[in-house]
Amino acid sequence: MADVDKAVYKELHSDLMSRLEDIINATIVEKLPPSKLEEFEKLLDNGANSNQFQEFIKKHIPNIDAVLGTALITFRERYLGVNRAN
Repeated sequence: MADVDKAVYKELHSDLMSRLEDIINATIVEKLPPSKLEEFEKLLDNGANSNQFQEFIKKHIPNIDAVLGTALITFRERYLGVNRAN
């Protein structure tokens, strides 16, 4: 990355972070029980803080650490070209 212009690097970093956030958010929504989706949407609409989101998610996705780990692996494989076999 030493040859990459700082502005290009910042843009690339921002893009990758946005894609990671999208993968994490999609994974959370996918793993939430359907009966809790409306409650989750209300948190979003009411501007809940990150602590409220974390508490809600931990309460309703008991294995959240493993779920997020899988999301990170998916990101790594999809966008960084690293797969589990490497």
